[in-house]
Amino acid sequence: MTERPRGKRRPARAGTDAKAGRARAIGAGKKKAEAGHRLVADVMLAKVARWLRLAGIEIEDAPAGDDTGALRRAKRTHATLLTSDVELFAMAKKHGVQALLIDQKDLDGQLAYAVRSLGLRVESEPENALCSVCGSRLRVVGKETAMRHGIDSNIADRYDKFYLCGGCGKVYWRGTHWQRIVDRLERIKRLAAMQQKDG
Repeated sequence: MTERPRGKRRPARAGTDAKAGRARAIGAGKKKAEAGHRLVADVMLAKVARWLRLAGIEIEDAPAGDDTGALRRAKRTHATLLTSDVELFAMAKKHGVQALLIDQKDLDGQLAYAVRSLGLRVESEPENALCSVCGSRLRVVGKETAMRHGIDSNIADRYDKFYLCGGCGKVYWRGTHWQRIVDRLERIKRLAAMQQKDG
């Protein structure tokens, strides 16, 4: 993860009030969100963005180390900016950019807070996932295609179905690693529901 050259970001303080704009999850059949329903994550929340893509939610990465660029991108695309930087959140409010300040420290808490606050729909099946790297849709391919994109023959022999990213060419498959992904996404849904009930 690239850190911005102007020094360390200031983490959010516990209890900071964050008012979020509304957003929505992107269904499996859609690649782009309508204007006003997009998400952009700052560099500090890059891991959150990767997991949201695996949950089928479209989210862009803001330019690394460039707060002004992050604000410009969010404003230009009518997106909600996800950030853990108190000063960037304040700048977003000042410039009329919808933003959500995420001050939780653990990944599960960050994901659950984003899901609850923005009303996102979490999908846990690979057919509904977006590429965690570039956010493009995945398509089902066979062994031969997967091997042409770098999958080892030992893995190809063990599985019949693979999922190829139409953007960057990354290949996914339903192995034990995907079960761990599903377990976390299901846990996030339960945690978000608990936060909703307690909130």
